[in-house]
Amino acid sequence: MTKTRIKMQFKDETGSTRIISIDRPREDITDTDVKNAMEEILAAKALSTKNGLLVEKVKAFKETVEQTDYKIA
Repeated sequence: MTKTRIKMQFKDETGSTRIISIDRPREDITDTDVKNAMEEILAAKALSTKNGLLVEKVKAFKETVEQTDYKIA
């Protein structure tokens, strides 16, 4: 089974980095879509950490993981 997710990395008010992970994204997501989503998250000031609000975009990437289950029973 292959699992895909988009990971968006931000800095908070103290400079620590935080990652938001979105599972099962649409196949047609573009760089612009991800950039706009990250900018909306920052503009809304909706997410914070123990160190304060998320304040800066760092990077974003698509992660694909191949999972193979073992039969153990």
